[in-house]
Amino acid sequence: MTKLRIVSLVVALGLLISPLDAQGHRFVLTIQNSSGYDVYHIYMTSSDDRRWGPDLLGDDVLQANGGTFTIENLRTDEYDVKFVDEDGDDCVLQNIQITGDTSWKLTTSWLVKCEFHQK
Repeated sequence: MTKLRIVSLVVALGLLISPLDAQGHRFVLTIQNSSGYDVYHIYMTSSDDRRWGPDLLGDDVLQANGGTFTIENLRTDEYDVKFVDEDGDDCVLQNIQITGDTSWKLTTSWLVKCEFHQK
């Protein structure tokens, strides 16, 4: 097979695989709580949706000072995420783009500075 045919075949396969890959890829968001506050609720929804989804923590608590929580099967999209801490204070991140596996570290100063929003 000539080099031109090999390159053409690779390009053609890439065009066929790329759209399928973009639609089928799922990503993971890992959240580490390095703050001094327990987090009792995490809500996440597409930024286009006006309502929050279910509490992702359920009966669990994202423990202060090192607890971790993983959200799986996320598609490429823009998300809003709401954290509710042990005092009932909420912190909303809006229009967060997820395009790959991601890790976040919550800190006390970040939670204190975070703006409070209602969806």
